[in-house]
Amino acid sequence: MPWSPERRTVRGWRRDLDALSARIAPRFSRSDLGRRVNTYLEGLLGAARRKNSWQLAEDVGDESP
Repeated sequence: MPWSPERRTVRGWRRDLDALSARIAPRFSRSDLGRRVNTYLEGLLGAARRKNSWQLAEDVGDESP
C-alpha cells in the first residue's frame, strides 16, 4: 500500500510554504515575481510527473516558464 500523508501533515507543509514565501518575498523588487516564485515552489511540491520548467508552467496555466 502506498504511503499517504495525514491531512494535518499536509496542512503543516502548506503553512511552511506560506512562511517561506513570506520570508523570501522582500527579495523581489516586483510583487508579480514573488508570486511567480511561489507558484514555482508549489509546482515542485505538486503532483506533476515531470518537474521541469515547461511542465510546471503548463500545470499552472502559464504560456512559458
